[in-house]
Amino acid sequence: MSTGRDILELRRRLAAMGRMPGGGCFPATVREVDTDLRTCTVEAGGVAYHDVLLHAVASADSRGGWIVPATGSVVLVARIGDSNELYVAMTSEADAVRFSVGDEAEAVFSADGLTVRAAETTFHATPSGFAVNRGDAGLRKTLEKLIDAICKLTVTTGVGPSGTPVNAADFMKIKEDLTQFLEE
Repeated sequence: MSTGRDILELRRRLAAMGRMPGGGCFPATVREVDTDLRTCTVEAGGVAYHDVLLHAVASADSRGGWIVPATGSVVLVARIGDSNELYVAMTSEADAVRFSVGDEAEAVFSADGLTVRAAETTFHATPSGFAVNRGDAGLRKTLEKLIDAICKLTVTTGVGPSGTPVNAADFMKIKEDLTQFLEE
């Protein structure tokens, strides 16, 4: 059974849903983020606001830039004109920043690093190094194959084939060094 206090609290929350706390822009706490639709759920004054836009259009197919706010962070939320649609105007903490242009180019900045993709070509940088890939081929893998081939190199001479390069150990050291900054 509901008490009078419960009914008053319910009325207060319902009334708060119809007005913006603090005017046209208000602080709220991010409760949930939908990265597919580019929306989030925020809470302010005990009221949850769903489908708050992070991008101009709530669609996974749209292009442009948008910030993914961290769950639990504070954002500033504003109303679009006289509509009931809300959007995040500013964030206090971001999990990622995403940009996409056209159908085949995008960049993502996150705690994992930076990833830039253009069609089949991808550049990924992390604190442990970077990787450049195109389709199934990667820069590190290609350089390692090149060094392996150089180390096995023999040249035909007038008296028969030569031996492997005398500096093969130097090439193997270069191959080991690749692992210090190139990822697979």
